[in-house]
Amino acid sequence: NVTNPRCAFWNFTGADGIGNWSIDGCTTVVDPNDLSSVTCYCDHLAKFALLVDISTRTGNGTSPPFGVRVGLEVITYVGVCVSLVGLILTILTLLVFKKLRKKDSSKFHIQLCLSLCFVLIIFITGVSRTSVRPLCISIGALIHYFTLVFWMWMGAEAVLMFQKIVIVFTNITWRYILIVSIVCWSVPLIPVAVLSGIDYNYYITLNMNSEL
Repeated sequence: NVTNPRCAFWNFTGADGIGNWSIDGCTTVVDPNDLSSVTCYCDHLAKFALLVDISTRTGNGTSPPFGVRVGLEVITYVGVCVSLVGLILTILTLLVFKKLRKKDSSKFHIQLCLSLCFVLIIFITGVSRTSVRPLCISIGALIHYFTLVFWMWMGAEAVLMFQKIVIVFTNITWRYILIVSIVCWSVPLIPVAVLSGIDYNYYITLNMNSEL
């Protein structure tokens, strides 16, 4: 459900040139007989939008039943835990069996699974810790970083497959694997550092009303 509708326009000069939503010069009229009917009156021309709050309330104005909320949380945590167990078993399998361990692709698979493990562990342990602002920002930045690492390893595996299938006779050395590892684990630090330097508040969810 949506609540608190507000007519607004995008102010390109707001927030020190970054831009933000503004309600200056706009009036919001909600039909009392039909709350889904909203009329906007503005005294100027710009890029307009109707902003609303996304609510977890049901149609009768009450919160979802406790059992529903608990059920959704249980499904989420169980799904994450099952995925995490699967990833850990995959890593152990690739490490324990010598025949698999010697394969070049296994070295890539292990690090790909490891990066995804970090994403899931941080998510399951920190997704509900939003009360402490610095901790919330740190969790957001870490999830961003390890997700980028995961995608870097996906790209590295794609390149490896190309070398194995198309070029065929490419010799994969330990030095090559080391360089790929350094690149995949270090390059994602750049966008995370840049975004944090510009405004670390991008890693938290702000109340829409505070932006108006």
